[in-house]
Amino acid sequence: MFECPICYQHRRKIVTLQCDHRICFFCWDKWAKREIHFYQKEWPTCPCCRLEQKPWYLSEKIQRIIVFVAFSILYLHFKNSNFTRYD
Repeated sequence: MFECPICYQHRRKIVTLQCDHRICFFCWDKWAKREIHFYQKEWPTCPCCRLEQKPWYLSEKIQRIIVFVAFSILYLHFKNSNFTRYD
């Protein structure tokens, strides 16, 4: 069981945020809805450190990984292909 740092309840459903803070699902759901609807924020923030919690596909770390994998695939494709050059 996990003790939520927000409500101090022992919960089974936990959410691990991009900043690696962990809170219970119930607190996160309530916090995120309030951040978006009441405070009119584009993305909710972590209740512990206030880091914006963008969707995973908008995270800079994920974008760098995608670019690296794409370039790796292109490199391997061109390295293994048999192009003949015609001058």
